[in-house]
Amino acid sequence: MKRTSVLLILILSLTAGPILAQERGITFNSWARGVFTPIVAAIGDWPDPDEETVGGTLVTIPPGLADFGAGVGVHWTDTIATELEVRGFSQHVGFGIGLEIFGGAEIISFNNLGAHVWARPFGNDLLRITVGMFTDYALRGWQGHINHGFEYMVLPNVIGLRYDERDAIFQQFSQRNVFFGDNARTQGFMFSSRPIDGLFLGLGVSAPIATFNEGRNTWYRWIWTPHSTNIVYRTAQIAAGYTIPGVGFLRAQFLGGFFNVDETNAGDFVPFNPEFEGRNTEWREIINERNARFEIAFALTAVQNLLLDIGFKYHFPVTYNVGGAHFEHGKGIFAAIGVEYETGAFRIRSRFEMDALDTMDIAGGNEYRYAPGFGFRLAPAVELGSFGIHNAGWVGLDFGFQYRGDRTVNGEAYPDSSVMAVGIGAFFERNFANGLLKVGVTYTFPPWIGGSSFGAGMFSIPVIIEVSF
Repeated sequence: MKRTSVLLILILSLTAGPILAQERGITFNSWARGVFTPIVAAIGDWPDPDEETVGGTLVTIPPGLADFGAGVGVHWTDTIATELEVRGFSQHVGFGIGLEIFGGAEIISFNNLGAHVWARPFGNDLLRITVGMFTDYALRGWQGHINHGFEYMVLPNVIGLRYDERDAIFQQFSQRNVFFGDNARTQGFMFSSRPIDGLFLGLGVSAPIATFNEGRNTWYRWIWTPHSTNIVYRTAQIAAGYTIPGVGFLRAQFLGGFFNVDETNAGDFVPFNPEFEGRNTEWREIINERNARFEIAFALTAVQNLLLDIGFKYHFPVTYNVGGAHFEHGKGIFAAIGVEYETGAFRIRSRFEMDALDTMDIAGGNEYRYAPGFGFRLAPAVELGSFGIHNAGWVGLDFGFQYRGDRTVNGEAYPDSSVMAVGIGAFFERNFANGLLKVGVTYTFPPWIGGSSFGAGMFSIPVIIEVSF
């Protein structure tokens, strides 16, 4: 009997060990991307630095532009980006830390994964409470960059389309620090639930406890300034997603913001940085970021080898009536489509983005109507194995096109304010177990402003290295 008990305990210990190990532990993940351009060449002549308008369109000409150059970075910053993620988890509680380090900039930031803790009171996904700085990808758009950032060397965002990457299709859960000014250390909390198979519900709020007391380089708990609930709960992000078996993934959400601004809440509307006040260019930028909006998206999964994700955003207009300033700004709509199809030795990736109905009406003044903007990117590729060169990688093409028409002021077209941009490229890509190497050539044509070619075209040889562990 004693031997049987010992044997039973030994068996239970050996089987329970892996089970407990799966319920708790610490995992490490890392990701990095760097782009090296051994040569970037201007093809054509740059205008004089003091030439600031072309056909009525404001154009900024930086001084000292070189005919030839080189550089290192990624398409969203001028340094390489690396990230280390550490996750701790058990059945009921866990944490996450994401350290992003930008090479050459001496900057370490909490990005993407952030720094947060979470708890599941019932030990399952019926309820999860997350607190801190975090990013939740459960509902985010399924397709971001179509070519590992190579497409932005082919053609940058010349016309200023409002969203980019996967958030262009559907916005992830994350903090919205624009509501709290530059000195806030934005974090927040989130309630999420998966009550039944295929259904996700989420409520997230940005809520830093206080503004940073600038100049003291530390926190003083007895002098911190709490943020008004009028601002905190305006950041609410309420979303739901449902997987329709065999069909696709449907998502919808509301992101809070301002609708009407008057004397009662003007102090909440204006960021804490006072230099924004009274500057028209900055006012427009502030309003763009502080509109409430509604989003809906659908990802089709019914077709084998096809990824199709479609997203739509509607921004509620903001009416501002404070003192002598009276205007209404409508940020309009935004739509994005991501497509990827891969079968055998052939793949094609594409994105389409559009913004429209951007308006500004100033009481007793001008009425501005900004023309719709369109962006299209296409990257077909073929595996070299189809030519008998096995395990050698992929070769492909990259094409980009953007256009925004003439804006109007008081019903009349502003002369020569349209912008069109085109870029082309070709690349070789070799995939490895933990990353890839991509080498190519690109040419961005001089933009057409008001129908006329302007400035120089740009030729480059990007080399992209991406790794993940």
